[in-house]
Amino acid sequence: MFGSTTLALIALSCAGANNAEENRAPAASAGDEPPPSAAPAVSEEESKPARGRIVVQAKCAGKPVVAVGKMPIERGFVVDFKMGQEFSAEVGTRHIEVTLDDDSALIDRPTLQLEVPVEPRKTSNVDAVFPWAKVQLNVLAHGAVQPPTSVKLIRKGAVVAEVKSSGPAFLISPGNYEADVQLKGKTVRVKGLVFFEGTEQVVPLRAKP
Repeated sequence: MFGSTTLALIALSCAGANNAEENRAPAASAGDEPPPSAAPAVSEEESKPARGRIVVQAKCAGKPVVAVGKMPIERGFVVDFKMGQEFSAEVGTRHIEVTLDDDSALIDRPTLQLEVPVEPRKTSNVDAVFPWAKVQLNVLAHGAVQPPTSVKLIRKGAVVAEVKSSGPAFLISPGNYEADVQLKGKTVRVKGLVFFEGTEQVVPLRAKP
């Protein structure tokens, strides 16, 4: 038989073992894996679309000319630019339009449509080269050259320029034209005019009143 002192020691030993069991940390389970580390934050600059730059120069007949340009972008917005001005554009193929600012270069003030490739952090230098023809018009009626008279030049159904016949030669976009000639108070339509690129021509307008 155990004495009272021995029983007390056994009781204390059991109590200590129970307390140690309660204080022991629970074993980790397969579901207790640490969360994956968060992806590194992307800076605002890095999240923006890559961009490059464009510089446009306009030329006609081998000389610089005054022109203005625009680049349509999304949602109907347009970037306006001047010749020689560097401006930013998203990477890819950008559509730009260049229009002569006055008729001192080409009397019809045409617009060029250009597709410009833009590369990241690079500058695309673009020459907007306007084709030309140098033309002098003479109005003929009954085989005789008529005094200077008003001539409206028509391309694709629209009047693009108005000049005087028998005057100085002028530069105009090459192509197919018609002309409305004022002759003895009447307007006479002359068809089948062709101005050839890079040439100088004296063109007779054979008007039949």
